[in-house]
Amino acid sequence: MAGIVVTNTGVNSSYVYGNDTTGGWGLRSFFTFYSQFGSGRTVAAGVEVGILMLTFLASVAANGSIAAAVLRYREMRTVTNCFLLNLAAADFVFALGIPAVAATRLTQEWALGDVACRILPYSQVSKPQSLLP
Repeated sequence: MAGIVVTNTGVNSSYVYGNDTTGGWGLRSFFTFYSQFGSGRTVAAGVEVGILMLTFLASVAANGSIAAAVLRYREMRTVTNCFLLNLAAADFVFALGIPAVAATRLTQEWALGDVACRILPYSQVSKPQSLLP
């Protein structure tokens, strides 16, 4: 990670918070896709990609079923079910990033470009940066 000055590693080792001095983005979070690769990870990477794809398929099926039920049947359109539909939509947006992460873990390179690399972590934030100690 040349050109990056890490200021806080936080709890999750997959993300680092640092200053991007080469890209001009300033202080931001970096997802360290490449730090966990190595020559002896083919079996582990295959298992990881398999689990990620099962998670993706289950998420799409479950969230699609929730959306179809709430949107198709008028009696299902209650306030509570609309909140559940919103939660399903948010989970679906999160799940859309799973194939990109799986492909990167398998091929060990990022093929989606610089913009997608910078946008992906924002759809997968589980804890806002402002709440970190």
